[in-house]
Amino acid sequence: MIPLPSSSSSSSITTIPLGDNRLSSLPTTISISNKPFCNMFQPCGWEVFRPEQFRKIPSYFVFSSCQCSNGQLCVHDTDDMSIHSFVYRCKSANMINNNT
Repeated sequence: MIPLPSSSSSSSITTIPLGDNRLSSLPTTISISNKPFCNMFQPCGWEVFRPEQFRKIPSYFVFSSCQCSNGQLCVHDTDDMSIHSFVYRCKSANMINNNT
């Protein structure tokens, strides 16, 4: 396990080489947030796209002011053509796995 810098330390961060096998023990994302949880009608994000002929080219992702609760993932739900974006909502991981 790689020790995290203590909160009292200054802004010194040690770089770990890419080939170092200690990286495999780190989670792929670390998220510490005080955001409230999204309800079932509230989007967790929007992926803005550029319409080109018959295609939608993704440009960037905008996170919502809420976050998904544990056991849920922020996944594509609908398209909102009025704002040129894919709308993402929190869905249960079990629900996603059963639909595939």
